[in-house]
Amino acid sequence: MKWQRFLLLAFLLPTLIYGLNQQECTNILDKVLPEWHRHTELIQQFRKKPHTQEGLQLLRESLACCQRAVGHCDTILNDIASKKKEDRKKQWRVDLKSRCEKEKQGLNAEINQLQIDIRRVEANISATALYNTSLEKAATAENKDRGCERGFNNVDEVVLVLNEAAKLYEEAY
Repeated sequence: MKWQRFLLLAFLLPTLIYGLNQQECTNILDKVLPEWHRHTELIQQFRKKPHTQEGLQLLRESLACCQRAVGHCDTILNDIASKKKEDRKKQWRVDLKSRCEKEKQGLNAEINQLQIDIRRVEANISATALYNTSLEKAATAENKDRGCERGFNNVDEVVLVLNEAAKLYEEAY
C-alpha cells in the first residue's frame, strides 16, 4: 500500500510541478466540442419525448455532458491560474483563458437552463401521475355508486357504500 502511494506521488509530482503545455491544453479544450455535440443530440431526442421518464433521463445525460465540458475548461483555467505571472501573460495562455472563460460561461448558462427544464419535467411527471391516480379513484367511486342497489331493505349497506364512494371522491380531488 505504501509503495502504491509512493509510485502514485512519483508519477503525479512532475505533472503538479510543471503543469500543462500548450498542446495538452489544446487537447483538453478539444474535448469540450464533442461533449457539446452530444448535448445537442440528447436535446433533440428529448424534444421527441418531452414529458416522459425517458425524456427526463435524456435531460440528465445532457446535463452531465455540459458538466464534463465545464470540468475540462476548469482544468485549463486552474492550470493557468497556478502559473507564475510572467507565464500567465504568454499570448497562447491569454487566448486560451479567454476562450475557456467564454465556453464556460455559455456552458453554465446551458446548465442552469437544463436544471430548470429537469425540475419542470419532474413536476409534470408527478402532476400527471397524481392526475391519473385521481381519475382512477374517481372511477372506482363512480363504479361503487352505480353498483349499489338502493332499497329500504339494505339502508345500512347503501350508507356504507356511499361513504366509501364519498371518501374516494375526496381522495381523488
